Amino acid sequence: MSNLTECKGCSASIWVKIDETYEKLKGTLIDEDAAAPKDVYENRLKICKTCPSLLYGTTCKHCGCLVHARALGKDNYCPEPSGRKW
Repeated sequence: MSNLTECKGCSASIWVKIDETYEKLKGTLIDEDAAAPKDVYENRLKICKTCPSLLYGTTCKHCGCLVHARALGKDNYCPEPSGRKW
């Protein structure tokens, strides 16, 4: 599985590495202690990448969130209606 994801908001020619995304997203938090550890974040994204409810490689069909942002919060969870995947 590739560690790249397409940015729906930009274009198919823009790519962001998951490693870069974690650090950039974490830096935007008011309280960086609210971020999940990097290994937890990456595992959550791995699960999301295999989910049939992932749209455009970035967006959760159930809540409309960008999965990269949702996976970052240590207290966040998967919104799958039939049961959380993480």
